[in-house]
Amino acid sequence: MASIPLLWIAPLMAYLASFIVAFSGERLLPREVTLTLGAVGLGGSYYLLSRGILATPLLIVASGFSVSLFLLCLFLHAELYRRRPHEGHLTAFYSFVAIGGALGAILVGVVAPYLLDGNYELAFGLTLAAALGIVATWEFGALPRIIALCVTAGVASLIATQVKNDRVDTIRRTRNFYGTLSVIQLRNAAFTATSRTLYNGAISHGRQVFREDLAHAPTSYYGHPSGVGLALDLCCDDRPRRIGVIGLGAGTIAAYGKAGDHIRFYDINPAVEDVARNQFTYVRGSPADIDVVIGDARVSMANEAPQRYDVIAVDAFSGDAIPVHLITLEALEVYKRHLAPGGIVAFHVSNRHLDLKPVVAQIAARAGMKTIWISNEEDTKKDVWRSDWVLVTNNRAFLERQDIASATSKFTIPRTLRLWTDDYNSLLPIFKFRR
Repeated sequence: MASIPLLWIAPLMAYLASFIVAFSGERLLPREVTLTLGAVGLGGSYYLLSRGILATPLLIVASGFSVSLFLLCLFLHAELYRRRPHEGHLTAFYSFVAIGGALGAILVGVVAPYLLDGNYELAFGLTLAAALGIVATWEFGALPRIIALCVTAGVASLIATQVKNDRVDTIRRTRNFYGTLSVIQLRNAAFTATSRTLYNGAISHGRQVFREDLAHAPTSYYGHPSGVGLALDLCCDDRPRRIGVIGLGAGTIAAYGKAGDHIRFYDINPAVEDVARNQFTYVRGSPADIDVVIGDARVSMANEAPQRYDVIAVDAFSGDAIPVHLITLEALEVYKRHLAPGGIVAFHVSNRHLDLKPVVAQIAARAGMKTIWISNEEDTKKDVWRSDWVLVTNNRAFLERQDIASATSKFTIPRTLRLWTDDYNSLLPIFKFRR
């Protein structure tokens, strides 16, 4: 959802609580109990992963994984406590504990993104924990060993299942520090044509249907009835446009490009540009002048001279994950510096878990700009999906157009919501407890 401390509190508390309980002594939790609880934690994690995280409500997933984490860590920390050395070697013991934690972080955060082409480290970690269960039950006899071995084999099957599923209809797959990109190619029966979809993890970042009338048309979240579509179609009459886009994806917005237009994409992930240029034709087939700036968009824009963009589309949100620093008051001030007179900033706020419209409205009001929300319906014949865009501008002529007024919807700002800045933000007032 967002890389902010609020979302780290629950798993951190689960980890620390398990450490405290396990090191309180064996009298509190006998070994048989911690082994059983560890098995329950494995079972819960296995169920959530096999069922599909996106198919399960967020609160159930978050609480389920947090409880499973606590139970697994309780088992592991209890075994660690039982194997503690004599008091004279405790300094080395805790040093190795710290080194193990650092190695784990390096393996997950640095090594795994470059060795694995998918997010398999959780399944690997569960398999390793189950294998340690075999060691822990060794002294209990053959039956517990067999049970632990079967549990390990069952958990290990998750890896094979994930790898197999990730390769179905996949023509390109790459992973780096910023995530996993997959290009899925299908024979789309609805359009009697081949389609390609770019996924970042499990979230779509654009689709192209290779049928003559749709191959160069903006689809998915970027169709003509969408907020960004209306902004691009109506901002500038027939004169050449300057367009800034934060978030490249499949490059769908390049479909709006005309001869004389200049479109600059900003994307933090260098792998995205290669995928957009080689697996899709939006960028390379556009008559507009297009360039791509690799790096954090806000930092790149802060270091550029004013670009006088007619439209800036802020679409760097990886599905439901939001880089908070792109939707604060200070970020909007950066965008304003790059706007031409009457320019428009279009924020893509489609999100299953967070209602970002009030956040944009507050920062726009503080910046002295007007806000409208446009939520278009899907158009299956043109492969246009439902999407939510918030347009921020001071262009009165644009706001007063009949086609804009008729597409605008109303929304309210929660009384508990405070202005998002670089120093403050909170997800609680905008969290969608019901979807």
